[in-house]
Amino acid sequence: MKIAIILIVLVVAIGATLLVLNQSGVPSTAATSGPTPTRTVPTTGPTSSSPSMSDQAKAVGAAPLDQLVCGASGGGLIAGINLSMAALSPHTPVIAVEPRHYNDMQLSIAAGERLTHPPAPGTICDALMTDRPGELTFPINRRVDRVETVSDAEVAEAVRYAFRVLKQVVEPGGAVSLAAVLAGKVETRDRTTAVILSGGNVDPMLFAAIIEDRFTPIP
Repeated sequence: MKIAIILIVLVVAIGATLLVLNQSGVPSTAATSGPTPTRTVPTTGPTSSSPSMSDQAKAVGAAPLDQLVCGASGGGLIAGINLSMAALSPHTPVIAVEPRHYNDMQLSIAAGERLTHPPAPGTICDALMTDRPGELTFPINRRVDRVETVSDAEVAEAVRYAFRVLKQVVEPGGAVSLAAVLAGKVETRDRTTAVILSGGNVDPMLFAAIIEDRFTPIP
């Protein structure tokens, strides 16, 4: 059986890191098991992470990518990803991920026009709470393969996993892509998958509650 390789691209203020993880399927959420990084490839700055991702993957022998998973809201980050992938790896599906109650992109992609989501109860993904896709970014992002959604509980599990296993501090909104993978909403077995984790701007008290299993998610 082919070993699946999961590529985690951590997009942060000072740059990005490409981690190559070997795993026979969807990674376990347990802190004592799951994928182990085999190589990291740092980038030189925040603007270099998207355009050079395909080259980085080739550098570690992991290209071509079978799919890429990225969080979405107004659509700025994923629009840059889509432009880069259209140029560098046009046949690679890009999968967007949103918080469950803030699925304006999912609704808009399905309808073919910019829509707002219904009134929402709130989310820990405060970076992804826009009410509709951006006017300039939506035409670019219509090339996404599909849009998945994740619950706050699934996001919290991803934040814990990133901290305990990957040794990274990732804000909830930046962990939705990993949440979709861990929850089995994106099939990774026998596929080369890129997962974008963006940002570490998380409230310390919220972060502590999440990693100490004291967080109570919004239903």
